[in-house]
Amino acid sequence: MKTGIERRVPLWPETIQAIREWLPLRPSPKQKTDAPLLFLTGLGNTWQRKRNDSPITKEFSKVCQSLGITAPKTFYSLRRTFQNVAEESKDFLAARAIMGHASADVSEFYRERVSESRLWTVTEFVRGWLFGK
Repeated sequence: MKTGIERRVPLWPETIQAIREWLPLRPSPKQKTDAPLLFLTGLGNTWQRKRNDSPITKEFSKVCQSLGITAPKTFYSLRRTFQNVAEESKDFLAARAIMGHASADVSEFYRERVSESRLWTVTEFVRGWLFGK
């Protein structure tokens, strides 16, 4: 929750299945404070960036290189791609809610919620873009 804004992200069935398969393999956390985290490094550490070191970017680069993908090589590029594709769903506010982006727009103070159905519409749009209709 980098911006302090809660992110609500509907998960695709494939994602839920992958998480279920991952849980028995998940390393034990080195620190008790990391126990709630789903993903940990092989040594049980957090993937969180520490100063100028980003473990997830390093691993993502290795995966891209092994697949012959030349660019982009940063994990952050996945968020950028999601944002761009999600906006094509024509529901910018739902895309922003999923991303957890803050806004200085006065409407933010009046908007009580973004419905689950709108969030699903955006994620299903991205799913269609990624996997085909």
